[in-house]
Amino acid sequence: MSSTGRGSIRVENDFYPTPVQTIQSIFDRIHWGKVETFLEPCRGDGVILNMVPDPIVKHSCEIMDGQDYFLTATPSVDLTLTNPPFSSALEFLSKAIDGSKTVVFLLRTNFLGSAKRMPYLSAHRPTHLYQLSERPSFVDVCKGGLVRTTGAAGKILNSEKKKGCGWAFQKNAGVKECPNCGGNVSAGTDSIEYAWFCWDNGQIMKDMPGIYFL
Repeated sequence: MSSTGRGSIRVENDFYPTPVQTIQSIFDRIHWGKVETFLEPCRGDGVILNMVPDPIVKHSCEIMDGQDYFLTATPSVDLTLTNPPFSSALEFLSKAIDGSKTVVFLLRTNFLGSAKRMPYLSAHRPTHLYQLSERPSFVDVCKGGLVRTTGAAGKILNSEKKKGCGWAFQKNAGVKECPNCGGNVSAGTDSIEYAWFCWDNGQIMKDMPGIYFL
């Protein structure tokens, strides 16, 4: 889930790995001693699943691996935690709440502002909201900078400062030079605010219900 950038490489499989520091920020608020079973319905590269401590029993789905969460019979678990595709987040949430004691989703903060989602959210109010103080970096972005043209034997023929075109790329693509404008590509923050939304019917969060800032 990301709203950053307009590049072409980034859109492959719509895959945006969640930054480790963003995951750790919510993991620190979970009482893991109360969790025996865990589900990650959008496994991606497995970064969230791999951070879940042993000996918790872990389950997961990943549509890129042929495991569609909506077509897969998943067991009831203590905790479902994921970064879902924003376009279908409500559908993910509905299934997760039905099959999990506690649900934790990374969502855009404006998930709350929707007439379409209002009836469901009114009936299933989040118990906790952990607002991220820094926007996560899901992608690498063309930021321009000093671009050098080299010739034979690595001789610098020309140097010019270029303004980045803003194209964004999946981090696992390893793009360092933008194919659109030749600018330098480096980590970029998202263009929208994010929060961890929690529905803690299993009472596994360390904090009392409320709004928190991470």
